[in-house]
Amino acid sequence: MGAMALCAVGVQSVVADDMLVEPTPTSVDKRSQPASVNDMLVPSLDDTRIDYLELRKDGGWFTSASVGNMFDTQEAYFTLSLGYHLDENQSLAFQLTRFKDTWGDGFNFGKQYMTSFGGAYQYNKSLSETLNVYGGGSLGIALLEGSFQVKLMDQVLTSLDGDSVSFYADATVGIEKMITQNWAANLGMRLYYLNDHTVKSGGTTLPEEYNNVYFGLELGVSYSF
Repeated sequence: MGAMALCAVGVQSVVADDMLVEPTPTSVDKRSQPASVNDMLVPSLDDTRIDYLELRKDGGWFTSASVGNMFDTQEAYFTLSLGYHLDENQSLAFQLTRFKDTWGDGFNFGKQYMTSFGGAYQYNKSLSETLNVYGGGSLGIALLEGSFQVKLMDQVLTSLDGDSVSFYADATVGIEKMITQNWAANLGMRLYYLNDHTVKSGGTTLPEEYNNVYFGLELGVSYSF
């Protein structure tokens, strides 16, 4: 009887020890778990990041405009462009530029308007998600409208008007700030070269004291469709 009692006590002790053993943890595949309320309400950073160059990557039309001031003549100028993005870095455009130049020596006075039409190329390089640097240029024809007057004590003694056609080339460099995927603003510099030319009124060549090279600072905006 004593042996049987000891055996029973031993069995109960083993069973009790087995019941106290902690279960072995099993790995949980988090991918199989449902998303939490916080995950559903708060998107990740990748989901909210805006690709500002998305409209340019696959090509697309754009228009731009800028106004500036020529340093050497202190005359304002403006440009208008309609173009196409080849990709996020390159673009081609048709460009219109207009400005004037004046001169005078107290007795003789001249004025010349220049309206340029040309093809333009621009290359952009991204510095960050919203900041680009750019450089480019254009080449085309310039329509010239000139006038010349001889004055004495504010009285016009002689007045001549004429026009001509010449070639031009320009180069630009600057920095562009993306505002949205559609809108961007830029600050840049423009170097403009006008080929030698003469403006005539009938058979008379107008005296000219104009520059061939102009340098200006400009501010512009562009819209990508």
